[in-house]
Amino acid sequence: MVLLRRAERGCWHTCAVYSFIFINSLIIVGGLSTMSMVLVLQKHPKAPGLAILFLGLGTVFAGLAGLLEQKRSVCIAHGVLCSLSAFGSAVLSLFIFSNKVKIVKQFESPQFDDVELSKFFWSAAWAFLFLFVIEVLGIFFGFLLHCYLSLHPYETLDETRQRRAQGFFNFHKDIGAASEAANTRQAKSLASKMTKKYGKWSHEIFG
Repeated sequence: MVLLRRAERGCWHTCAVYSFIFINSLIIVGGLSTMSMVLVLQKHPKAPGLAILFLGLGTVFAGLAGLLEQKRSVCIAHGVLCSLSAFGSAVLSLFIFSNKVKIVKQFESPQFDDVELSKFFWSAAWAFLFLFVIEVLGIFFGFLLHCYLSLHPYETLDETRQRRAQGFFNFHKDIGAASEAANTRQAKSLASKMTKKYGKWSHEIFG
């Protein structure tokens, strides 16, 4: 039963790690796609394009922080960057859904007509909404791995064997020390009794 519980915990831990890596890879792809979208629509980005460009850059950094996350400081940076990026993605998605005509005018380009831009931004709004969900999952798995699982560490079978072997070694060592101490006390007690007995006898004979 213990082995089954250990195997289950190991399976969950492995799934969480690979899910976290996959999610952060998607976040990086989403950030790069966001930056590419702006640069394709505007060779020289203006105010709204610059805002989306910086959002994509922050998203890339959030994903990289997740992939490189080993120290607590990087863990905090990942959580902060992911939170800011998720907030920006949600706001941008809602803004496109509610003001699609306005944002199409801000990105007017001779390369694309308004109909194409309208369809493009409608798809982009759903993509940003999906990116928001992915980033929320990234925050959740980051918390799961570096807060919850760090307080409930997973122990492998080799670590269990080593811990038990060390425990048995310490147990036998303590038993040996206790046995040696008991033998020493018994020898001292016997020597004391012998000294009293034969010391009194020799005093009566030769005294």
